[in-house]
Amino acid sequence: MTIKIGWSPSEIREALRGGHAIPAVFSYLKVNAPAARRIVVGYVPYSRATLEELRGKGVNDLRITVVGALRFKTDVTPDLIKAVVGQTKVFGATFARPDVRAVLNMR
Repeated sequence: MTIKIGWSPSEIREALRGGHAIPAVFSYLKVNAPAARRIVVGYVPYSRATLEELRGKGVNDLRITVVGALRFKTDVTPDLIKAVVGQTKVFGATFARPDVRAVLNMR
């Protein structure tokens, strides 16, 4: 018997290149401002609006753990990442603009 949880990085890249979103199998978000914790198995996209909403709730230390794929959309700026995201751990693939990726690598 084989049990598979999540997807391989190559499967994730292939789905995203084809324009397909892989739904999260598991997603957990706990907001306790100023900190927040997000754990996802699958695919999680973050847009500017999503991060602005968290910042509006007082979050300045979002800790993201993903098994699968993490994507920061093109409207997300490095300054917004610095203001909201505290730490990312990704077991899979991360997709972001080069300047956003540079900020993520420093955290």
